[in-house]
Amino acid sequence: MITRVRFCVAVLLAAVAAPTVASAQAIVFAPHRAVYELALTATRKDKQIEQARGRIAFEFTGDSCKGFETKFRQVTQLSDGEGQARISDVKTNTWESGSGSGFRFDTQTKTDQVVTVQGEGKAQRGSDGGVSVKLQKPRPQRLDLEGTAVFPTSHLRMLIEQARNDVHFFSVKLFDGSDGGGKLFDTTAVIGKEIPAGSNERIDAVMEKAGLDKFRRWPVTLSYFEPGVGERTPLYVMSFDLFENGVSGPLKFDFGDFSMTGEISRLEMLPAVACTK
Repeated sequence: MITRVRFCVAVLLAAVAAPTVASAQAIVFAPHRAVYELALTATRKDKQIEQARGRIAFEFTGDSCKGFETKFRQVTQLSDGEGQARISDVKTNTWESGSGSGFRFDTQTKTDQVVTVQGEGKAQRGSDGGVSVKLQKPRPQRLDLEGTAVFPTSHLRMLIEQARNDVHFFSVKLFDGSDGGGKLFDTTAVIGKEIPAGSNERIDAVMEKAGLDKFRRWPVTLSYFEPGVGERTPLYVMSFDLFENGVSGPLKFDFGDFSMTGEISRLEMLPAVACTK
């Protein structure tokens, strides 16, 4: 039996809406392309997953004037003890306004070349934090989602702000357009102790070449839950170092049934475009 894999694009979003007035506390994030190589690290014996490998390709461009665009693709192959293999192919393109109030998404998941999940539409975050969604796919539909939430780039901005303020526990609802674009997810972040700029701790050659050692960063463990109350088991947990320029370091995923790592094999910093309002 092959367990379904669901990755979250939100954590990889490399840029967020920076303040329009420059200051010592301004959040400035770097457009970039990154490739992560996925490999199996552990599995539950009763799930019979013997091999897992794949790749994530991610690109962020844009600015706080035009909005932020992301392109994400993740291909994963899982094999069980009976010689059966399944390939999951996830593609996501998103745009978020610089203010964090508007969001567009186009997502598709294929399993063995067959489309299994699809979502395309627009979402708007109101002044009260509520999210309204207008779907084009899988079918035309208007939704007003219960609860207040943020979009992915705004979520990353909040994580950086909390880390800067030495806050180690942070929870917020998230809308990222995944799973057909019709639901919110509860997220909980545990933020570790700051690793100062200039430190070579957990910096490999790829990251050093890109100049990431010049930025401070924080270890982050981010858990995703189905909406609800009380004690719940997370859908999955992601761990990574979050750099102050918005880049995510090597990834660790825990899906309960199995876990994987995502090592950076390529990191290209893209030219930043000045935005003035």
